[in-house]
Amino acid sequence: MAGLLDLAQCGYCGKAFVGAAGGRAICPDCEQEVRGLYDRVRLLISDQPNRMMYAGNIAERLGVSEKEVLKLVDCGLISYSSGNSKKLSIDG
Repeated sequence: MAGLLDLAQCGYCGKAFVGAAGGRAICPDCEQEVRGLYDRVRLLISDQPNRMMYAGNIAERLGVSEKEVLKLVDCGLISYSSGNSKKLSIDG
């Protein structure tokens, strides 16, 4: 039996696409770019003593826009720290 498919909107570029039901909302066109940015952000945050950073600082250190970093929040890949609603953190 084939898996269910849903119409979704990419959390990164905003484009509509068909993907697996309940899957992460990142279209195939953005998947590699998002994964690369996430890996860079994850490594940068992991190096911080408290494992948290402001989006603007992340963007500046990585040479990307703050909007790109915040799109990772929209995609559910990183989140705001529970103790500081302006700092971003990662799990694990």
